[in-house]
Amino acid sequence: MGVIQHNIAAVVLAPQAQAGLNTLRGVSFLIDEMALEEAAGYLPQSNSIGGLCWTHSHLVDTTLNNYQSALGVADALKSGKVHLGKELTVAGAHVFGEDGIYPILAAPTCKSENFTDMEFVFESVIDSWYASGADQAVGPAWSFATDGDATRRKAGHCAFLCNNIHFTSPLFGMLINLPGLNLLTRKYEMTLDFDYKHVFKRFCTLIRSRAGMRLNNGRCINSSMLERYLTWVDNVDESRALKLLYPDDPQDVPRAVALMNAVISLSNIDPTLPPYTLDGTEPNVDVIADFDAIKILSHILHSLLQPFINITLSLTEQVIFLCRCTHLIYACYRNQRRAFMPNQLYYDVQTLIKNIIFCIAKQQKLDATQPFTLLDTGDDPIELLFAFLRMCGGHNSAVNYKQALDRLGAARDIGGVYARNPDLAHGHHRLNLTSRSESVDHINRSMWVGDIISGHCNLPSAWKQGQDEATQFLQLTQIPPQAYDFDSYFSFGLGMDLLCVFGEGKYPSVNDGDTEEDRSLNVRVVPSIPTENVGDEPAEPETLLVPAEEGANENEPIRNFEEMLEDEFDPSQSDDLDDSPEISEDDSPTAPPKGPGIRPADYLWCEKKWVHKQMVCRLIITPNFTPKSQVRLLRVRGFTSVNKKADVDEVSNILHGEHFITGDLFLTLIRSQGKVLSLALARATSISENGLSRGRINTATLASLRSNVKVVGEMMVLLPSISSTPESSALWVWNGGYLKTASPVVTIRISCPSYDAHPSYPTHPFDTRLTRLTRLTRAFHPFHAFRAFRAFHAFHAFRAFRAFHAFHAFHALHAHHPCLPAPVRIIRVFPRLSACPSTCPHIRASALPLARSICPCPSILIGTNAVMQRVVTLSIPGHLLELANPCVVNALEHLTPDQASEVNSKGLSWALSNDGLEAAAASVWMKIVESKVPINSISALSSESSMFPYKDLNGSDALVCVAGTTMLAASGRGKGVASTCPLCGEATKDLRSHMGGHILRAARGVPENVTTAVSGPQPCGFCGRSGVAKCAVTFKESGRSVTWESQCPHKENFQYGSANKGSDNCPCRNVPVICKLCVHQNHQTDWRPAIWRYNLEAHMNDHHPEYAHPGKPHSGLPLPTIMFNTMMLTPVEQTRLGVPP
Repeated sequence: MGVIQHNIAAVVLAPQAQAGLNTLRGVSFLIDEMALEEAAGYLPQSNSIGGLCWTHSHLVDTTLNNYQSALGVADALKSGKVHLGKELTVAGAHVFGEDGIYPILAAPTCKSENFTDMEFVFESVIDSWYASGADQAVGPAWSFATDGDATRRKAGHCAFLCNNIHFTSPLFGMLINLPGLNLLTRKYEMTLDFDYKHVFKRFCTLIRSRAGMRLNNGRCINSSMLERYLTWVDNVDESRALKLLYPDDPQDVPRAVALMNAVISLSNIDPTLPPYTLDGTEPNVDVIADFDAIKILSHILHSLLQPFINITLSLTEQVIFLCRCTHLIYACYRNQRRAFMPNQLYYDVQTLIKNIIFCIAKQQKLDATQPFTLLDTGDDPIELLFAFLRMCGGHNSAVNYKQALDRLGAARDIGGVYARNPDLAHGHHRLNLTSRSESVDHINRSMWVGDIISGHCNLPSAWKQGQDEATQFLQLTQIPPQAYDFDSYFSFGLGMDLLCVFGEGKYPSVNDGDTEEDRSLNVRVVPSIPTENVGDEPAEPETLLVPAEEGANENEPIRNFEEMLEDEFDPSQSDDLDDSPEISEDDSPTAPPKGPGIRPADYLWCEKKWVHKQMVCRLIITPNFTPKSQVRLLRVRGFTSVNKKADVDEVSNILHGEHFITGDLFLTLIRSQGKVLSLALARATSISENGLSRGRINTATLASLRSNVKVVGEMMVLLPSISSTPESSALWVWNGGYLKTASPVVTIRISCPSYDAHPSYPTHPFDTRLTRLTRLTRAFHPFHAFRAFRAFHAFHAFRAFRAFHAFHAFHALHAHHPCLPAPVRIIRVFPRLSACPSTCPHIRASALPLARSICPCPSILIGTNAVMQRVVTLSIPGHLLELANPCVVNALEHLTPDQASEVNSKGLSWALSNDGLEAAAASVWMKIVESKVPINSISALSSESSMFPYKDLNGSDALVCVAGTTMLAASGRGKGVASTCPLCGEATKDLRSHMGGHILRAARGVPENVTTAVSGPQPCGFCGRSGVAKCAVTFKESGRSVTWESQCPHKENFQYGSANKGSDNCPCRNVPVICKLCVHQNHQTDWRPAIWRYNLEAHMNDHHPEYAHPGKPHSGLPLPTIMFNTMMLTPVEQTRLGVPP
């Protein structure tokens, strides 16, 4: 902290005082990281070694007093005790209303710190600011801004969501009237902030991804969908659309903004009008549903983007846009959860908007006559500082730690020059908010023409208007009303707000156990190497940095320090040493170099020479230093190329003829929990062939049994038409929705009646011991604390409560309650916490049975259950589906208004005839029977649903496959459809095992009464025939997995590992194996000819007669162990298959 305070005094306070600035303004701390050369350097000011990671450098003495000090640090680096910094963590103060940033902390990092380490950084910076008096000289700290880094997000959550804003705060009366706004802050009422430009980029990365965003009633918006429609937008041709969707640099802000604007423009198109729908043709129901989802996305993007790029907006209009955005995102997230957007992105965008509202309120209280611009939020100033810092290096933009320290001041001066002379500033090509082709390249506060005087904005009324606009728009969508019942969710006492979506103190992305990958990021963590590759292959050694004639010889001995030092002082290179201190023969340890510009303290006595400490750092500590790449995409840690365009032919919006494409409808049979096999309609969301994704596939390939095609789709809800007549075939109409399963999200509310009624409890006089434990009492669910309470005393319970705010722990658990058993009462740890009045009868809890287990008083369960709806997805082999060809109908003519609530905005839907659906069910069942598909291979619903099987008008199950349902009930779970043995005609559910018995008995000469005998010495394991080309079996090993292939018409799939081991229920082990005595030209991982196990004895007789085997144990050479083990039968196998031992 002392170093940070010194930097604040020198970098912030001194220039402010010199400039005569005495008006208090808000301050935002910014923190980010930049790539750093992994090299040690000498810091003369502290006589120490710089460039070591800050998290471990305290484990070694970095002071450079003698040669042994350098050797000690070098040994620590080799052992991993300490590391060189891979990146430079920079924290700075940005003053609202000013350009630029005051850097106050620069520390190398090895990227091993956890959130508690980063929380320590946050607290050190904030405490140093107030300890130095900067809050009185410059202004109070309002926020701490960062990007989407997961470690800093969790640290920021722990540090800045601690206390509910107190009712005595000047902000309380204003912010309490903004329902839904999260009011948790830390001391000094600081809030966490995220950079808005990073949020823009992550939104675009998300919609460019294959998984995309699910909106409305589950519609997926991704790059494949947008590629079909972006060319409909004016001035967007196919080439520009591809550049927007598949950029070379996903970090390009102008391109991200351009994509957002293109989506916004796309939503204004009516797809039911010409030229998008030809005259005399029916509109495409699928396209209408796509555009309904695009409109929701465009409203979100428009509300998020306009406040930052529309310079005509007033501050009130900006707040309305942001409020509308935050409520739209809340409703969509509550409806679709992670399918809508990753938890991380949701947390960041909601926190960003929360911080803006807090900062406006703080500016109004500090000085309502001053303007407030949203451009002061985020961490853009520190990004520009990094750009200027790299610019200081000229053609060499890379920096080590010492260079970074030297250049930070110069970089800030460059920023100041550009701020005073905006005509010189061209802006940053990756950070501009608008297109490079426009006359205004970089929006700044001086360009804003709207009324942004903070006092002119009425936050409660603007907030209310934004919420009303969001509600009005959501009512026009197919999102269920319960997803945007804001008045109910944000009512006092439920503990829900825009950030804490389902209450219970749970926050997306920061709670323990939430390890979902952030789809809105496009980086991957890889080991740090000198020059990182874009691809997945390891980086090649950087040899271009060394001339060929100076390259190292593999046989050259390793040189010691003295030999390297002699090379540095080679007399033949005297031109390079003109400025070096003269070294005479009279040098001694007591007579360091001296002269103009020479600091004797900068030299060490090494082997009868005085050597500069920087040279010692280079030769001893980092002798193998290699510069990192200066290409940004190669330098960025963990970067990998993303969103690469697939084959252009795979995605098309033209008539696809004999192709099945993503978005098409198909029919298949599905098992329900009630053992009913019924027809289901689904919409294809992805197609894969041999594990490779496809945008479309030929229908002949799709139907082929030999093709390995998988189709993933979402089950659609079909309802019978209410206008069907007995004379006409009944119609089934899609209600616009998808089949969903509900998973409850329990919302907990714990309260104490006496506590609620007691005016003194909210401001309980916590003593210093409780204050010290505040850091240990954040972000854990009360459930964990109760578990700890049952086994440990109160102190351990508070440790289990780590990262959850102390006041919430006190309020939620009322741990000082007298009903608690004496050993766990917090009053024993915190005696100043007075117990509840004796009149308190009980603790009330919702959905928390453990509350009753520790409190003998009766409990009253109060609360609600939030329900999360998930769309049912199917994965179907391509040959087990039938393509659907529906007709377009007016949904309201066939469904009631309630049934049609999810139909698209045009009221159009698809319909299929009952006769056609029954024919499709029969066709799919025939495919199942002919392909011998086991019942457990048929997709099944994981839970019961009232909407499936589909119900007719009488409420009975409809479109049921009677034969399949009968077979399913008879065969039981996991059994296959019965096959007929081609030798004896017996029905069997496991043809391989059944045929294995025939083959083994024929090989051992056991007579059987069969219609057709096993033929030849090498019979097929499925049909018993020999010499048939289609029955030849091939075999491939890959790691621990085994793959086999046969084209026998009677082939049935089986689990190779289980069949190879055998079991009591299925002892037959007749599986394809490799003869280890034969010479195979191919590698083990290639396809090789295989032999059925029960045919190995015949194979040995024909190809290896010199060996003995179980069939002729006394004649021939000893059989290798590996072959003996392969051929031996188990006792159970022999007994059950009826052959003599």
